[in-house]
Amino acid sequence: MKWYISLLLVLVAVVAISGCIGSEASKVQVKVDYPGYWEGSYADDSGSQSISGTGSKTYDLPGDTTFVSVTAQKMDESSDKLTVQILKDGQVVAEKSTTAPYGIADVSATL
Repeated sequence: MKWYISLLLVLVAVVAISGCIGSEASKVQVKVDYPGYWEGSYADDSGSQSISGTGSKTYDLPGDTTFVSVTAQKMDESSDKLTVQILKDGQVVAEKSTTAPYGIADVSATL
C-alpha cells in the first residue's frame, strides 16, 4: 500500500510539473534586405509600423502573431535586389523580391 501512495504522489508531481511548463512562444520576424536606402511598413495583429533603413534590418514581432504583411520600396534607380521576408522560428515562410528601379516588394502570410 505504501508503494501505491508513493507512485500516486510521483504521478501527481509529474502532471503538476508538466502543466506548469508551457511551450515556448514562436519567434516571428520580418526582414528587409537591400544595400541601398529603402522605406516601408509592416503590419501584424496589433497594428502597423513604418520602417526604413539601409542594408539588412530584422524586426521582431510578438510570438502569438497570426497574420503579418510587410512592404518595402527602393528609394533609388538601382537594379540591386530588394527582398522582404516573413520568418517564423528562423524559417522563411514568405518572401518577395524586386530589382526594378524604385521597385516595391510586398508579401503577407497567415501563421
